[in-house]
Amino acid sequence: AVNATDFVGGVLPSGIVSFAVGETSKLITVNVAGDTTIESDEAFTVTLSAPSAGATLGTATAVGTILNDDLLLMLSTASPTTTMTQSQNVTTGSVSTSLSSFTLATGYTGLTYTGSAPFSGTGNDGDNTISGGPDSDILFGKGGKDVLTGGAGGDWFRYDAVSDSLAGVARDVITDFISGQDHIDLSRFLDANALIFGAQPFSYIGSSNFSGAGGELRFDSVNQVLAGDTTGSRSASFEIKLNNVATLSPNDLKLS
Repeated sequence: AVNATDFVGGVLPSGIVSFAVGETSKLITVNVAGDTTIESDEAFTVTLSAPSAGATLGTATAVGTILNDDLLLMLSTASPTTTMTQSQNVTTGSVSTSLSSFTLATGYTGLTYTGSAPFSGTGNDGDNTISGGPDSDILFGKGGKDVLTGGAGGDWFRYDAVSDSLAGVARDVITDFISGQDHIDLSRFLDANALIFGAQPFSYIGSSNFSGAGGELRFDSVNQVLAGDTTGSRSASFEIKLNNVATLSPNDLKLS
């Protein structure tokens, strides 16, 4: 129903209508207050009363209508579905999405792509499990111990820093890397050689042992581990486990 808040100033309109000699009608403007509330059209009545001496009222009332001009927008998108579980105040969760690009928020651990187009999936600094789809995907686990599965297609696995896959038990695992089809992207690596000032790319040395020069990347076919020595210590500071990979070509790596 109409009330004072529907009109400018928050009060019900009132006033005096003056007629010149010979005038028999007058236009009255009633200013309503705009809002964004979605509601029904509302009617109000204007009443004329107490005419001055010698005047008579022909039509004393008129009905006006406040029209609702606010729209309800219905948005539709391929939104991800989420499942959250909570145990002992530690929150974990998994996300399934058909969006072409998705980044896991803090607290989520799983990301599964359910679409069929190329996909870009990014984890957080926790331990994530990320699965791509049937096309060429880009998976970036970021920090933590991640398990990455590209699926079919030529997939790219991105690493930017030592912290993205530490050596030893904290290293990432790529479950389905195929040499000659998939790639590991180290081109954004912050500093592959801490012994040299500035950002340096890795140098791939195949299966040779680390020399102590720093910035070296080798593949251990026995343990199926790609390892990087960033400090010149002749030991790995960065590792990725490549399940069921016997050989690794330099063409499988993007170093710069």
